[in-house]
Amino acid sequence: MVEVLNVKEGDKVCDPCCGSGGFLIKAFEHVQNQIDQDIHKQITEHRHGGNNQRTGAGIGGGESSSATITINGGYIESIADSKSAAIGGSLIAEEKVNITITGGTISSNTAATSGGGIYINYDNNHQNVCTISGSAKINSNKATANSGGGIINHGILKIEGGTIASNTAKVRGGGIYTSKTLEMSGGTIGGTTDDDKNTASLQGGGVYINDGSFTMSGGTISGNYAYA
Repeated sequence: MVEVLNVKEGDKVCDPCCGSGGFLIKAFEHVQNQIDQDIHKQITEHRHGGNNQRTGAGIGGGESSSATITINGGYIESIADSKSAAIGGSLIAEEKVNITITGGTISSNTAATSGGGIYINYDNNHQNVCTISGSAKINSNKATANSGGGIINHGILKIEGGTIASNTAKVRGGGIYTSKTLEMSGGTIGGTTDDDKNTASLQGGGVYINDGSFTMSGGTISGNYAYA
């Protein structure tokens, strides 16, 4: 029924049955899928010369040849407002990219749609890999209209250490939104104080798993919050 109605962003939906809210949830997920498809369209346009959207306002990697991005220290922060990227507020891995973050801080960045801190795209031929360890901090980033406040992952994301805290997503995955492979063997998502919590308006304050796999052999996920 939702597909027949083809509910769109901004439409008002009324469920006269007033049961468990299943129809409303499906309608929301339908709109979410439309938004996700639009995001991937934006990425494609960006790759082929489109300039109406900005991706990776801080650092962008990939597109034509393999790339390696290593962050051992320093700050990538406060990329917002007029400098805000459509996706990947501070860092985007588009294609054939290997990102290693062992230190430094990615903080207070904003994406107009998804991936306030980092956006890891899916590449059919060479899955992008991002490894976070050591003292790395991904905190206080925002996805203002969609998901993945701290990180949105459509590739391979390995959390071996570091801290992902105080990030905010409008929809799902305040800390991390993942649709492919997420492996966690260390580090912290959230924390012990109210200020540390990652938040999402709908689901997955700390982590939202849309698809793919999530393997956790260590680390801590605590103190996060979803408002729905």
